[in-house]
Amino acid sequence: MDLGPLAGQLGDDTGLLGGVSALPALRQWLLEHPRAYTVRDVVWQELIRRARLDGPAWAITAVALAPPALRRYAGRLHTGWAGDAHDLDAEILTGFLTALRDQVDLARPAPYAALCVAARRAGHALRQRDGYRWTTSNTLPAPYPEAALRASGPPRTPRRRAGHRRRVR
Repeated sequence: MDLGPLAGQLGDDTGLLGGVSALPALRQWLLEHPRAYTVRDVVWQELIRRARLDGPAWAITAVALAPPALRRYAGRLHTGWAGDAHDLDAEILTGFLTALRDQVDLARPAPYAALCVAARRAGHALRQRDGYRWTTSNTLPAPYPEAALRASGPPRTPRRRAGHRRRVR
């Protein structure tokens, strides 16, 4: 990827690699500078623009740069997932690619975060469609059995502690 125009747009004090850079070098630079938000935004805006205008090779490039976040979301969504892990991974990737193609607004800040949120939402939606919800510990799937909800009865009201007096004004 030619980073010369991007480095010129950002200024020389960012430390961004200049000229044509290999994808692994760009990915490594982004991983080593997690708080370089302006640089990250400009790089991802360019990647999204190229993926939309120049074809699928740039979409693959964008997917190749995204694994740290996508792996983190997949790991969290796999916890307690009883379905096929490949289905969940495919849904996360589909959400990322759909947002890359036509959902992320390039005029807004943090396009990479918007792509990742779309990927996470897609995976989460698959979990919801299959009838699972998050548990408090995120370790076990918790199906929505209506019969179990009806069997538990109405919610209990809190009981007064022994020796507690009601205050009258």
